[in-house]
Order: sequence, then structure tokens, then C-alpha cells
Amino acid sequence: MVDTPHERGATREPLLPAFAGFLALRFLAVRRINLIGVIGIAVSVSAMIFVISLFAGFISDIRDSVRRVSPDVLVTTLPRDVDFADLDAALTTDDDVVSTAPRLRHYAMYRARGRRRVSSSSASSSRLIVRADEIQLVELIGVDPDREWRTTQLLECVAPFGARTPKDLFRVSPEQVEAWRIEQGLAPSPGLAVGTRPALSLGLYRINVGGLEFAEELSLFSASFREIDGHVELDPESKIVYVGRPFRTEHRVFDQTKALLDIDVLREDLLDYDPSFDPAIVTDVAVRVRDGADPTTVARRLQERLADRFGATCLTWEQQNQVYLDAVDQEQALMKLVLVVVMLVAAFLIYVTLHMLVTQKTREIGVLTALGASPGGVLKLFLFAGGVVATVGCALGVGLGLLAVTYANDLDRWAGAEFGFRLFPASLYALDQLPFHLEPGWVVQVVIGSLSVAALAAWLPARRAARFQPVRALASE
Repeated sequence: MVDTPHERGATREPLLPAFAGFLALRFLAVRRINLIGVIGIAVSVSAMIFVISLFAGFISDIRDSVRRVSPDVLVTTLPRDVDFADLDAALTTDDDVVSTAPRLRHYAMYRARGRRRVSSSSASSSRLIVRADEIQLVELIGVDPDREWRTTQLLECVAPFGARTPKDLFRVSPEQVEAWRIEQGLAPSPGLAVGTRPALSLGLYRINVGGLEFAEELSLFSASFREIDGHVELDPESKIVYVGRPFRTEHRVFDQTKALLDIDVLREDLLDYDPSFDPAIVTDVAVRVRDGADPTTVARRLQERLADRFGATCLTWEQQNQVYLDAVDQEQALMKLVLVVVMLVAAFLIYVTLHMLVTQKTREIGVLTALGASPGGVLKLFLFAGGVVATVGCALGVGLGLLAVTYANDLDRWAGAEFGFRLFPASLYALDQLPFHLEPGWVVQVVIGSLSVAALAAWLPARRAARFQPVRALASE
């Protein structure tokens, strides 16, 4: 009796699958070059887990720091003569508005008064020559301490130094100087002789770079423009203030460019504001929305209410920092793209090693097909070989990635202590340690993606092996 092709296929198909796993492992074991594929997958998977966890931690910290200095909704682009009382009345009629806080932005320069230098060429005239590095430009943000404390998290970033109320954060008193000296481990001193003085709160970065100390005397210079008889004139103002408590928001741009001051001091002493008849001018109003309310919806509603009367723009905390946050998200997307390219390179290594394996095992493939292995069985054999490489590589990669995320900070501190070299200097990143944030969902995506790409890379040479004709394969050697 002559078997039909269908019957022959039915008897031939089970022969190879019974030995497919054994043969695949045998083929891999005798060719150590396959370790290149395993190492490539392991390195790419661990790199994707480590780098994206690091980026996720950075982005989480950046968003937290931005959120810390940004109100839920900011009302801005206000007219110059707007009165905060009128604006506050319009805002608080919204049921989702919990509290508001006025802000007044203005630019100024400051210098430490005790560091003036007298030029030798002008000593006889006692002229003071001020060097450029003694003058620091800063954007002042005038705040109402009590209202700001109830509305935003900004003042929580200011060191207390004995302050009992939010208003004390912008004053310097002998008791507060003593609290600061105790915190710094310094010996007690009489502190300031009398009363309390207005204080300028600077970012900790500025304090350190400028070598300033708490309660050090500063000269604060500002100016405004006035129109008199059709002419615009510059009206300079100055004020003696003291170095107040530093703030640290961990938002580097904010810490390096901003300074906080009591809004009354800014209005009355630097902008020549007369509270008896001048309106309580503001440039922005911080708004806190009710817990559970959507800031975007509230901002849109306030925008419609204020646009006609005040010409104001209402921005959510994300819209206030849109460019900065978009840049961070773009960097993360680009990094993911780079890591995908690394994964493709690892997949190419699998393809090359399996292609070489198929080329060198041509005779064995011919023997297997002559003994009854079907093309589908040969295909499964080499797919199994590629799957082993990918699976072992992914397992090693996940293990290495998790170990790197867990112990990277310990390794960095050890390298700094033993060799004086930090892999991630804290001064560069303005962080105490690397902020890893491991996302299980991302790990699963990496593993699935790696196995999928590896399967595709293995399928191409496996398909080539399955197409070999037995006679030609046996005759190849």
C-alpha cells in the first residue's frame, strides 16, 4: 500500500518535536557564540529598566517640585491698576475656590552691604566702586504670608528658624537669629540689637553661592517707570533688608532666579505705594481649588468670568510650566527611542548567531528531514533555540536591572567614599540621591517587547532552515 502525502505528513510530524528541545539546547551548547545574543538581550533589557526607572524618578521629582511652587490655578496678565479686593470678590464667588493669595512680581538687585570695596584710585574721595559680581539680579515675588500659607505649598519650603507664624518667615528678630545659630551648631550670640527687620528669602543655592548668612544686611535696589507730562522717567528705589530664611523647592529654575518678600514691603518701600488711596496692586493671584475639583475645569470657568472685566488669564499648574514639563516629557520619549534602538541591535545579534547556526548545521538539518522531520518541525526547532536565548537574556536583564535600581545609590556612595569619584554627583543634579521610580508595567512591557522582537529575529533564519530540501542539504558538505 502506498501512503498518501497527507498520511506521510501525519507520521513524520511527531518525530522531531519529541527531540526539538534537546536538539535546540545541544545546538546552542556547542556554539558559545550564542552567548553574544544572550548578553545583548540582557544588557538591553537591564538598560531599559534602569534608565527608564531613573527617568521616571526624575520626572516624578520634577513634577512634585513644580507642583510645590505652583498654585492650583494662577490668575495672571492683570491690568496695572487692578485692586486685589475686587478681584478676590469675583474669584471667591466660585464654589470650587477655597482661598486666594495676592502676588506681586518685580525685578530688583541686591548686594551685601558689608562687602563694599573702596578703590585705591578714589580713596581720597571715598567713592565706592562696586564690582559686577557683587550685584545680583533677582525676580522678587511679593506674597501675603498668611494668605499664601493657606493657598499654596510654597512657604512650606522656607526654613522655619524659630518662626511661629507665616508672617515671621519674612522678619528677622534676635530670637530667630538664635534659633538659626543653634540649628547651625554655632555658639550663642546677642543677635540683633533691637526689634524685628524685614527679610528677603532667597533660594538655598543663592545663599551658598553668595556666601550669605542669615540676618546679613543687604541693599535692595529697584526701579519703576512713571509717565510725567508725556515723558517716561525712571524712579529708583532702595531698601535695607536682611537675609531671611532660605527656601529649597528642588525646582532649580525657581530656586536660582526667585526671591520671596512680604508684599507690603515690596509695595510700600520699593514701588512707592500709598495704602491710603492707591489700590492693592497685584500682578498675579494664586487660587486654591477644592479637593476633588478639576483645576482645568475651574480655570476655564474663572477665565470666562474674569475675561471681560479684568482681562485676566487663568492657568492651571501644568499650564504655568507647560514648556518645562513638555521638554522633560520629550527627553523621556527620546530616551525610550534610543533604548528601543539598543533592543533592535540585540535582536540583530540573535538573528546573526542563529543565521550562522543554520548555515553550519545544514547537513544536520538534511539528516533530520531525511529521517522524517517536517519543515514545520525544523521551524519549531530553531524558534525554540531563539526563544531560549531570548528568555535567558530577558531573565538576566530583569535581574540585573532590578539590582541596579536597588543598589545604584549605595554603589555611588561607596565609589565616592573609596575612590572620591561619584557616578552621579549630587551637586550636578541638586538631589540627595538618585530618585528611582520602578514601574512594574514598564518592566512587563520591556519583557514582552524583547521576547517579541527576539522571536521575529529568530523566525527569519528558522524559516530559511525549514525551506531546505533534504537532498541539497545532505549534499552541502
